[in-house]
Amino acid sequence: MENAIYIMNSIKTPLIIDPATNATNWLKSNLSKSNEKIEILNHTDKKFNTTLELAIRFGKVLVI
Repeated sequence: MENAIYIMNSIKTPLIIDPATNATNWLKSNLSKSNEKIEILNHTDKKFNTTLELAIRFGKVLVI
């Protein structure tokens, strides 16, 4: 609960390390409710660098 409050109210972009994928599932459901386009990317994807650069450039929400 405390982490969710921090994530939703912080000014800085949080780094979340989530081996159990609980936070990832929560982010997907919560960000999809707020009508934000969320992009999910695997670190082994062939277009990883390009997708990351575009997300930074255009301010997209990116879950790696």
